[in-house]
Amino acid sequence: MARAGERLNGFVNLQVSLAGFACLFLLSCSSCQNLYDDETRIKPSQNALVGTWIPDESTRRSMRNQGGYDPSTLTELRIEPDGNYLMTNMPDWWWFDEGTSRKTFRSENGKWEISPGLNESTWVLRLTSHDQGRDAELFGQQLPYSLRFNYGHIDDGNYMTFIKKAQ
Repeated sequence: MARAGERLNGFVNLQVSLAGFACLFLLSCSSCQNLYDDETRIKPSQNALVGTWIPDESTRRSMRNQGGYDPSTLTELRIEPDGNYLMTNMPDWWWFDEGTSRKTFRSENGKWEISPGLNESTWVLRLTSHDQGRDAELFGQQLPYSLRFNYGHIDDGNYMTFIKKAQ
């Protein structure tokens, strides 16, 4: 009889553990979903993205405090109406897979387009230079949009937010 009771207790413990894991999983998914609730779901016009984009205040603070980047260096992304872009002084942590700052900046130019995101229900700004493409997620459902440049491992949640500079 003791063996049957032990098996029953073991089974109940397994059910409780699985239920607890399921709750944690659902909670983590809902908080992840909230983070991305404002991803752009309706394709913006190209004119909505044309202009000069700069890091927002939170990103500039992170670049200085976490990255050790020189705050006097101007970082910007110029989106041209002809489909070209010029990126000036982008922090190097965006270029490296591990997202580590080496306290340097890089610049590049290339072509841009608005493309479907990974889940096909959102939109990204695709930047292509030297046959390599990188995406910036679009946020907002109407003007003004913002751009999110993820860097490092996706699970680390590191990103830079750029906003369109007033003309």
